[in-house]
Amino acid sequence: MSFSREDLEKAMEVLYDYEYIDLDKFYNCKENYKLLEQMEKGDEDVLEYVEEALQHFLDFETNYNLTIGDMLI
Repeated sequence: MSFSREDLEKAMEVLYDYEYIDLDKFYNCKENYKLLEQMEKGDEDVLEYVEEALQHFLDFETNYNLTIGDMLI
């Protein structure tokens, strides 16, 4: 599933308030930080990579119990 930049930003905002997920770990990863910087600059080509990285992070942090789409409900 492909999410828009706005969807990814909203999901990260919601995740920031989740008690059991330390989103700072996602931001502190060098590769993720670079992708997020590019996304902030308006590079639409990185959205797929940001989405993939965020979902992998969620899979690891929640033992596959949470998806990006869950944050957009």
